[in-house]
Amino acid sequence: MKEIKLKQLSISNFKGISKLDINFKDITTISGQNATGKSSIFDAFTWLLFDKNSKGDSKFELKPLDENNEYIRGLNPHVTGILEVDGLEVKLSKEYKEKWTSRRGESEKVFDGNTTKYEIDDIPVKKSDYNKQINEIADEETFKLLTNPFHFPSLGWKEQRKVILEVAGGNISVDDVVKTDKDLNLVKQDLEKEDVSKLIDSKKGSIKKLRENKKSIPYKIEELMETVVDLDVKEVEKEIAFKESKLKDIDNKISDIANSSKELLAKRNEVMKKISENENLIEEERQADRKDYDNKVRILEEERRKEEKDLYSQQQKKNECEYKIDGLTRKFEMLKNEAAKLREEFSGIQAEKVDFSSIKTECPTCKRPFDESDIEEKQAELEKNFNLDKARRKEEVIEKGKIKVKEQEDIQEDIENYTLKLSEIENNINIKKEKINQLESQIGGISYTPSDATKEKILKLKRENNKLLESLQEDDTYPDKSGLLIEKGEINTQLKGLYSQLGAVKNNKKVNQRIEDLKAEEKQIGVEIARQEGLIMLYEKFITKRVELLEKNINKHFKNVSFKLFSTQVNGAIAETCEATINGVPFSNANTAGQINAGIDIINTLSEYFELVAPIFIDNSECVNKIADTKGQLIKLVVTEDKEIKINE
Repeated sequence: MKEIKLKQLSISNFKGISKLDINFKDITTISGQNATGKSSIFDAFTWLLFDKNSKGDSKFELKPLDENNEYIRGLNPHVTGILEVDGLEVKLSKEYKEKWTSRRGESEKVFDGNTTKYEIDDIPVKKSDYNKQINEIADEETFKLLTNPFHFPSLGWKEQRKVILEVAGGNISVDDVVKTDKDLNLVKQDLEKEDVSKLIDSKKGSIKKLRENKKSIPYKIEELMETVVDLDVKEVEKEIAFKESKLKDIDNKISDIANSSKELLAKRNEVMKKISENENLIEEERQADRKDYDNKVRILEEERRKEEKDLYSQQQKKNECEYKIDGLTRKFEMLKNEAAKLREEFSGIQAEKVDFSSIKTECPTCKRPFDESDIEEKQAELEKNFNLDKARRKEEVIEKGKIKVKEQEDIQEDIENYTLKLSEIENNINIKKEKINQLESQIGGISYTPSDATKEKILKLKRENNKLLESLQEDDTYPDKSGLLIEKGEINTQLKGLYSQLGAVKNNKKVNQRIEDLKAEEKQIGVEIARQEGLIMLYEKFITKRVELLEKNINKHFKNVSFKLFSTQVNGAIAETCEATINGVPFSNANTAGQINAGIDIINTLSEYFELVAPIFIDNSECVNKIADTKGQLIKLVVTEDKEIKINE
């Protein structure tokens, strides 16, 4: 590990210091009143190395000023320092020198800006060579981190987080997190293949598409139901089989008669043809006369199908309401449990008491008791910071509790609204069922009665057929097959209608099967949505567990400081942050002593990582009873009543 020590510092004409030589030891105390130049010593040291003051500013007033705040011409800031780097000394010197030039025609020289001169071991060098030497000793940013306890906490939280993760190690594997919760084994393979945030976004996108598909299914089912024909398939098939069997018997009988006499058969065929034509005319008259009856039945059946379609729509709405009520009820119970945990957390914070044990009551060196007023002042400061932090955390818990209560109230209102809506839907369902029963009764109550004109036409055709049959019966020698032909014609007509009906029924099977497939698909989509939501919950749990492990892994590298790397937002999401805390109190709320020792704790860890020990400048060190142990050289800047700087080596 590289070790840098500041052995000597010679300062002249730098800010308010006209001339000062300091020899440094392992612990050097520089004391004096405010504005006597203690901080300027630190500025001189950092300017010597990096052309910046101790705060990191490259533009600052380093030249001496008079009582009117004007530059004192002719005084050039000059700093020389001797460093010991791993036992080898190096002398660095830097002078900020005025340039005076003589212009043509003028007797006096005029000021022409400033220039900086550099020396290493009393040998003048170029700026690039000087900076190269400094970089070999220590990187600027690393040096600032290791020399000033307040530098790291002054960085933005993102920069602090970057340094902490680099130094203390933030590599938490998926396997490490899964071991903390057996439920995470279900998503272990996913987490090993893809980043968890991308997994969550992917699942949310999938759920959105699934819900869109699920929403479209009821409309598809409604369209299919409009094509369904209400018919008993088994009865139709049974009737077809019966008619075909009877037709076969008739054909056999006709064939027998035909074989007995071709001439008789020919004559009979002519007669039977006419009879068949008359029978067709009779059927046509009946069909024409039934048109009004069929229209009435058709209208009622269409109305019944419309009501059945509306009934299905209401049943879908009922299922959706029940699904919503069930989901809201589960969410309400979850919020109740979270609110109860917040109340427990609030009670725990409320019960916390300030701990004064860290306050020293006597000088650690001479054991002389401190003044009571000093002790009371430190107790008051500690108690004030403790109460401020306690109040802040209580307020955060209260705000979270209010949000949970408001969410419960909103959900309860939604449950009541959906329950009322469900009652209305169930009432509509009962009305639709009653309407369908009424329509079925109306359809069954309609009967067909032929008109007088149709009866007359049919009677005339039947009389003609009777005469034709009588002509066949006059000659006993003629085999009588007229009845068979008429019956055959009637059966063929009936079969034609039955086959037409069967075709429609077969289409019904396809439609009904498609409807069932859509219902099954709708159910499966619901199951898949629930599965995807469950995966999102596991991914979010993984994030929470990983956060806990990461903070634990980071904080084990520090003795007195803990880092809060994540914060929980109002909506439950986890946001990155970086906040140093001391015994639970944020660094910004801690007293000066706590901040200094916390800064030293951070420096110790950073030194181990960078394998570099550098001098540590501690401003306001009079506020600390006991400075934390460190390997680095200590330079304490102490405020006292002394009007001039004193150096206690």
